[in-house]
Amino acid sequence: MIKLIAIIDGEFTIKEYPAEVRYVPKLKYLIDKTLAFTPTVSIQRKPYHEDSIEVDAILSPGEYDELYSLLNSPVGNGLNGAIFYVEFLCNDQIMQRKVKVDKLPAMSENQRFWNEKTKFSLISTFETYTPIDFENIYGYGNSYGENYGF
Repeated sequence: MIKLIAIIDGEFTIKEYPAEVRYVPKLKYLIDKTLAFTPTVSIQRKPYHEDSIEVDAILSPGEYDELYSLLNSPVGNGLNGAIFYVEFLCNDQIMQRKVKVDKLPAMSENQRFWNEKTKFSLISTFETYTPIDFENIYGYGNSYGENYGF
């Protein structure tokens, strides 16, 4: 099960889909180079995470159209675009990530008969992980005004 949260023009959309999720964490460095005269010595600074989330789901045609239109929303800075968050279970631990759409789901003719999986991928990039506060997602119960818990 995967929960997809979209904030589009200040409006929240939360959708849940039965899906198989493959989570691949990857640590990268902003500065990653080797010394010119000693190539065995590597200099790595400013680490960040770039995690890949591959999703396979069997969806009805209506669910597919809903998912495709949601993921195909224009991405922006939150004022006139979409911000996506995802929540899923991985190794008995709830994972919550802010994501960008990497690959949109492709539609085949067989999809209309519910016998094929819908595949799409998301990328999460962050330096330090901060969990999503679903209790204050709509701005209620906190002292920061329009802090939606993210």
